[in-house]
Amino acid sequence: NDSLSGLARAICLAHKEYIKLRPESSQGQGLSAARILFVVQPGERNVLDQRLLEYQIAAESANEPSGRFHCLRATLKQVASFGSAATESCAKGPAEVLRFKGHEVSVAYFRAGYTPDDYPTEVEWQGRALIEHSFAIKCPCVAYHLAGTKKVQQQLAREGELERFVKPPDALALRAVFAGLYGLDLKQRTDEAEPEQLDESATAAVAEAKARPHDFVLKPQREGGGNNLFGAELKEALETWSPALLATHILMEKINPPTVQSTLIRNGSVMSGESVVELGLFGVFLGNSSRQLLSEPGGHLLRAKLSGVDEGGVAAGYAVLSSPLLVEDRLLVDSLATQGKGADGAAQGNAGEEPDPPRLKRQCTEF
Repeated sequence: NDSLSGLARAICLAHKEYIKLRPESSQGQGLSAARILFVVQPGERNVLDQRLLEYQIAAESANEPSGRFHCLRATLKQVASFGSAATESCAKGPAEVLRFKGHEVSVAYFRAGYTPDDYPTEVEWQGRALIEHSFAIKCPCVAYHLAGTKKVQQQLAREGELERFVKPPDALALRAVFAGLYGLDLKQRTDEAEPEQLDESATAAVAEAKARPHDFVLKPQREGGGNNLFGAELKEALETWSPALLATHILMEKINPPTVQSTLIRNGSVMSGESVVELGLFGVFLGNSSRQLLSEPGGHLLRAKLSGVDEGGVAAGYAVLSSPLLVEDRLLVDSLATQGKGADGAAQGNAGEEPDPPRLKRQCTEF
């Protein structure tokens, strides 16, 4: 799993690309003078993994003729207070060059700015705007940031949307593995005095979710876990919230993955039982509207939680980090087949009952 080195290499490449576009960077000092800016939260809890990335950037750039690349850390409020932008010459013409405490910024790497809590005042928005309007390379850019929101994901699940980006057969294959995603859009009003109502498709989705609340999740435009509604809470929200409030959420069919027997360790406490896992694949991309400099896998992240726990964020306290156990397909099939049979080789289960779904038993410790 090379997620640390993959991301560090991509940021280093972005830093060098910036210098190519800014030959006059910091009075000609180039790579050694410009800085990579980590945009972080006040009282950051994830400082350790951020520091690891900072050290990896130093290691990846150790052999650069100009020396190691340097990083800065700042909150959005600090960017607004100590940052500035001025029009200077670049390879493609004048541009707004970003500086923080006198240092030119080549790359702005966002580890904050993804939740409303990161913008408690207008000052934080001013800091974000200063970065976005500047010539610094952003990770992610604002368009990619918005592409990760629930509403855009729901829109991409609609028939015809994926076809804008991939061939029809590929779009069909992708939609085949999507969970159902339903927008809760408001009905267009012809008269301002008319009360707000959900449109026809949203009304149908709400009716289905109220009938089967345990098969759906109500999601706001938030990240990080701890924000979704399930079961009885979901049903109550659908019955009591205003159409305008519902329109800020989406409905998603709940995913019911297979379970594995695991031992989880969190805050020194050991928990054992059936668990579910979620595999996330990182990717790194560097480019603009006309050029693609880098596009490759960047490692993975596996999260595990006990079955029955609805939320899944690690930092939010619902899940733990884990590692995938890779086995040959033949071994997996044999294991599943064995679990579906009793000691005498017969299928388990009482007469007239559906057998339990097969589960791959695993002896491991989750960290």
